[in-house]
Amino acid sequence: MPTLRRNVLAWILVVATVGLTVGVVAVVTPAQAATSPATYAKRAATSEAALQRWFGTDAGQSRYFTQDPPFHAIFFANLLQLGTAGGSARYVDAMATYERQARQRYYDASTGLFRFGGQNTPVKLLEQAAMVRIQAMLAWSPEKWHLLT
Repeated sequence: MPTLRRNVLAWILVVATVGLTVGVVAVVTPAQAATSPATYAKRAATSEAALQRWFGTDAGQSRYFTQDPPFHAIFFANLLQLGTAGGSARYVDAMATYERQARQRYYDASTGLFRFGGQNTPVKLLEQAAMVRIQAMLAWSPEKWHLLT
């Protein structure tokens, strides 16, 4: 195995423990989806397992909010890209859970904005854009997921 590939795989294993393997797999191996679909699908399944371990428990539900919304917009886009390799509906379920919890915790119905910093803090445009992207991805057809960047 070439050194670079071995190092990338080792790094993927390290970051998998904190649930970030999904983005690494989606970004590092897109060509593999075309040249080796079985291997790519296996990595998608491994990433899904890491996601479920990190976010899939009741205690994990609160982990969604240890990162800012822009992280999740990228994270979920990467999951959907992996979903094009035969991924699971769990990707969409995880994103829907995040959006639902964000709406319950931070949505201000009087303004139509998410207030992640609390009622007395300025609203960040980047957080609003991230939530709009997440909501749009939830409504998007799975046939278009490969177009996500």
